[in-house]
Amino acid sequence: MRNRVLIVGAGEIGSALLGVLEGNKNNRISIWDINLKLCFPKKSLEEMVPNADFIFLCIPSHAIDSCLGKIKRHIKKTIMISLTKGIERKQGLLTSELLVKNLRRDGIAILAGPMLAEELRRGLKTKACLASNSSVFKKVSLLFKNTPLFLEQLNDIHGASASGVLKNIYALGLGIADGLKMGANVRGVLLPQATKEMQTLLPLFGGKSATALTLAGLGDLEATSSSSFSRNHTTGSMIARSKKVTQYSEGALSLPLVVRRIGLKKLPPFMGAIFNVVLKKKNPRKTFEALLK
Repeated sequence: MRNRVLIVGAGEIGSALLGVLEGNKNNRISIWDINLKLCFPKKSLEEMVPNADFIFLCIPSHAIDSCLGKIKRHIKKTIMISLTKGIERKQGLLTSELLVKNLRRDGIAILAGPMLAEELRRGLKTKACLASNSSVFKKVSLLFKNTPLFLEQLNDIHGASASGVLKNIYALGLGIADGLKMGANVRGVLLPQATKEMQTLLPLFGGKSATALTLAGLGDLEATSSSSFSRNHTTGSMIARSKKVTQYSEGALSLPLVVRRIGLKKLPPFMGAIFNVVLKKKNPRKTFEALLK
C-alpha cells in the first residue's frame, strides 16, 4: 500500500521536501500552494486533504491558523507534520499549540533540525528530530526510508516548535555579529550563550530545557547561523551593515511576538541585545560588544 502524502506549501522547504520524499518510491506525493500553477494535481486544498494519509505543513507561520481552519473538518485519521517555524501573529501561539488546538493530539508532529533547503535539494544527507508520540514516529519514519533524511524521536512537541522560533532569532543575532566582522572568537562566545538562553526560555513555552541541546535546538541553530543560504543570518548581517532590508526573515518577524509573550523583563542578555538592535535601532557594535563585558 502506497503512502499518500500531501505537501502544503511549494516554497523553498516544501519543494526541497518534495525532492527528498520522492526518494522513496512507495510515496505518492501531491503538492498544494496558494499559487495554483504550482499545485499537483490541479485541485483545491479542500479536495486534496481527504485523500492524504500524511500532510506536511510548509507554509509561513502567519498562514497556519487560517489553513487549519479550512482543512480540519476534512481530517480524520490523517497525520499532520509541521515544518513551520514561527509564531502566529494574532494569538501569539506556536505552531504546535495551533495543532493541538485544532487537531487530534495523537495525530500531529513537528519536524525540526538542520534541514537547509538548499542542501536538501542537492541530496546531501542530514538528520532531524520528529517530535511526536511513538506511533506517529514509526509511521512517519517509513516515509523517509531510502531518502537522505534520517529521523530521531523527540518527546517534546512544544519544545521542538519553540526551538524553531528561538533559533531563528538567535541566527539573526549571529548574523549581526558576522555583519560587524566581530570574528570567530566572538561567535564562539555567542553560540553557547544562545544555547544557554534557549534552555532558560523553552519552559516558558511549555517545552523542556534539554530540547535546546538536541538537533531541533543547537543542531538547527548551528546550521542556520552559519549558512549563506539562511535568510535569518543574511537579514542580521544586513542590519549590522545598515543595509536596507526589503524582506525580513521569520526570525525578525517572530522577535516582537516572542518579546510580547515572555515579557521585556524576562529577556536574557543576548536576546535583549538582538531586540535592542533590530527593534529599538540601537547601535549594533556598542550593543553587541557590551555582551562581552
